[in-house]
Amino acid sequence: MAKKETKKIEDTAEETKLTKKESKKEKEVKKEVEKETKKVEKKSEKNTEKEEVKENKTTLILSPRLTEKASNLSSGNVYTFNVKDSATKITLAKEIQKVYKVKPLKITIINHPREATFFRNNLGYKSGFKKALVTLKKGDKIDLA
Repeated sequence: MAKKETKKIEDTAEETKLTKKESKKEKEVKKEVEKETKKVEKKSEKNTEKEEVKENKTTLILSPRLTEKASNLSSGNVYTFNVKDSATKITLAKEIQKVYKVKPLKITIINHPREATFFRNNLGYKSGFKKALVTLKKGDKIDLA
């Protein structure tokens, strides 16, 4: 009888060792899976950040140009915007339709070159810019406020 009991005890000890080994393997696998999911989550967060940055890069309209002259023109359905140097009339028309949901009749682009200035006997430059005058049909308005 003693031999049977010792065999049973040894068998149960071996089973517990196996279960401990299996549980260790399971824990390792779980850790690996958690690491991979964290990596995937980080990548997805980075991708969404990149998409947001891409969306910001595609906007050609930098800002509305709020000057006295521009406000006088806006009463005649002509709106003025500061735009990127890479902007063209066609791409601006698409951008205005997408952002303001208004179809422009005419777009005029003015490229203002940089100006040379002297400050304290040193040559310097005022940066140039590009602006767009967007003409809309009567009844259409862009809310700049």
